[in-house]
Amino acid sequence: MVDLRRWLTLPETAVATARTIAALSQCATVIVTWQLWSARTDPPLLPLGPNMAVPFGHALIVTALASVVFARAGSALHALVLVLAMIADRTRVQPSAYCFAVLLVGTGWGARGWLVARVALASMWFYAGFNKLLSPGWFTGTAPWLLSALTKTPTPLVTKWFPWVMAGGEALLGLLALIPYTRRLAALGAVLLHAGILLDLGPWGHNWNPAVWPWNIGLALLSPLLLWPWQSEGPRESARGAHTLALAASAWLLLAPLLWHVGLYPAYFSHHLYSEDLPTARWCSSDGSCANERGNDEVYASLKVPLSPSIPIIRAHFLARCHRGEYLVLEESRRWWIRRGQGRITVPCAR
Repeated sequence: MVDLRRWLTLPETAVATARTIAALSQCATVIVTWQLWSARTDPPLLPLGPNMAVPFGHALIVTALASVVFARAGSALHALVLVLAMIADRTRVQPSAYCFAVLLVGTGWGARGWLVARVALASMWFYAGFNKLLSPGWFTGTAPWLLSALTKTPTPLVTKWFPWVMAGGEALLGLLALIPYTRRLAALGAVLLHAGILLDLGPWGHNWNPAVWPWNIGLALLSPLLLWPWQSEGPRESARGAHTLALAASAWLLLAPLLWHVGLYPAYFSHHLYSEDLPTARWCSSDGSCANERGNDEVYASLKVPLSPSIPIIRAHFLARCHRGEYLVLEESRRWWIRRGQGRITVPCAR
C-alpha cells in the first residue's frame, strides 16, 4: 500500500507527478479549444509578425506529453511552440496555456528550477486576488454573478462579504504559499479555491468557459504536490538551491504583472482574471450605434475563449474584421493612460 503522506513529502516524486498533471491538463485545454490553435480564417489570425497560418494543436500536445518523459527538452520545446503559436495569433494569449507552460518548465529542470513553478503559483493567486480588490466592477458585477451559481437567495451579509472573502482569500493564498510554515495551509486552500471555481463555472454552475475547466482541475491536483514538500524551506535555502536563471525567472514572475499598469505586459499574463478593471471596447457602426464587447463575443462563440483584454489585441481584431465607416471606442481605467489623455481612444476602420 502506498504511504500517501510519505509520497507527498518526497519532492522528486511529487514534482514529477505535478508535471504529469500539468502536461495532461495542457493537452485537455488544447483539445477543448482546438479551433483556437488551427490555421483558421474565421475569426482571423492576429499575427504579431509575418503571417504563419499553420496549425499548432498537434505540436502542443506532442511536446506537452514529451515533457513528461524528457522533462528538460520537452518542456523547453513546448514553451517554444507556445510562444510561436502566440506570435502567429495573439488571440492565443490565454492564461491557462501560459500557466501550464510555465509550470512544465519550472518542474522540468530539476530541483534547481522548482522555485519557478512554486513562485508562479504564488504570483498567480496573489495578483488574481489583488487585481479584483482594486476593481469596482468585481464587487458590483462579477462577484454577484459568481455567487448566483452557488445560491439563488443569498443573505445581505453573504452578498456584502462574498466579494471580499473571495478576492482577499485568493490574494492571501499567494502570500501563504511564499511563507515557509504556511505552505501546507496554502496547499489545502488551493484545492478548495480551484474546486470552488470549477463548481461555479462548471456544468453544475454557470456552465461557462469550458476552456478553464481543465485549468482548475489541474491546479487543484498539482498545487499540493508542489507546495507540500516545500514546507520547511526558507527563502535563503530556496535561493541557494535554485539556479541563477530560476531566481531571475522567479523575480520576473513576481514583478512583471505590475508592468500591466504602464502597458508593458499583457493583462492575462498579469493575472487579471474576472477583475473587471480592464479596457472596455465599443464597436460602432457608421450611424453611431454601438455594441459593447462585440469582438469578444465573436471570438468566444467561435473559439471557446474570450479575446485577450489587451488594447493592441482588441484593436488588431477590430481592424481585421471591421467594415468601412465602422469605428472602435476604447476606454481605459488605468491612471497611467488617463493622465496622458489616452483614457479614451477612437480607432477608425482602415478599410
